[in-house]
Amino acid sequence: MVKPVPGLLLTSAVVVATSTIAQAGQLSMPPSFTAQSDPGALISLSAPASEPGRGQAVYNGTCIACHGGDGTGSLPGVPDLTGKTGLLSQDDAILLGRMADGFQSPGSSMAMPPKGGNPALTDADLSAVLKYMRNEFQQDPQTGRKPQ
Repeated sequence: MVKPVPGLLLTSAVVVATSTIAQAGQLSMPPSFTAQSDPGALISLSAPASEPGRGQAVYNGTCIACHGGDGTGSLPGVPDLTGKTGLLSQDDAILLGRMADGFQSPGSSMAMPPKGGNPALTDADLSAVLKYMRNEFQQDPQTGRKPQ
């Protein structure tokens, strides 16, 4: 069972409020975002899941708040994605399951909510963002450098 994290609930509430305000025409959303037709829904990223930039758009729209722009974690307790033997050294099936269902790393006080707190994300979105994270942050276990 994933423990709720108050800060992430606040993040989700801000996203929902921002989406609602944008739909009311009181806020201009960045071009990479578009509000869904359901006023209470989380904002959805506009690039189709099959487009090459989709993973980066999902990361920047959902994951970056906790994992940071460089993947090292921007909040206490958030695992570093850049380590040689870190999370990204695990199999895709394991990581996709954790991304979809939520996960709390052993020894961490932070739990990642299902789909990073954005229930609008699809399986294709999760696959695209995992591919993006591997390309951006994964290091070779032998060399400690990003694979070329």
